[in-house]
Amino acid sequence: MKIKVIYDSKYEWLKIPSTFISPTQKVYSFIVVDTGSPNTLLNYFDSRKLNIPFINKSGIVSIGGNKYVSYSYENLKILFKSTEGKPIIEKIPVKILRPSSSKIAEIEDLDVFPNILGLDFLKKYKFSCDLKNNEIFLE
Repeated sequence: MKIKVIYDSKYEWLKIPSTFISPTQKVYSFIVVDTGSPNTLLNYFDSRKLNIPFINKSGIVSIGGNKYVSYSYENLKILFKSTEGKPIIEKIPVKILRPSSSKIAEIEDLDVFPNILGLDFLKKYKFSCDLKNNEIFLE
C-alpha cells in the first residue's frame, strides 16, 4: 500500500497527514519526512495533548544549534491513510523533545517544532520522490 507524501512549498517540507494515538488520546497532525534524522520525533505540544509521560530519559538531541532533553516513548501508534483510503497503523518508538528549562522562548520553540519521521521508520518503506511531477510516496 502507498502513503501519499505532500510537498509543502511554503516551508519546503515533505509531510504526511497523520493521527497520533496514545493509550488515552488521539491527535491529528502532520509529520515531516526527514531523511537526515536518525529518529522519529514527536513535538512537545502534541506529546502534552497525548498525555505522554516523561519517564524514560534518552539523552540530549541537538537541532539547529539548540540542545534539548529527549525522552523515549514506545507506546505510540501512528495512523496513516493509504492512497486507497485504507488505514495503515504503525507502532513505533519515538523521542520527545522537552524543554530543559521553563523559559517561555524555549517552550514556544518546541511547541511549533514539527513532528519528524526519521530514518528509524523510513527504513521499513520504499521512499519514492519525484518532486517535478508531485509523485511522492512511501510504500
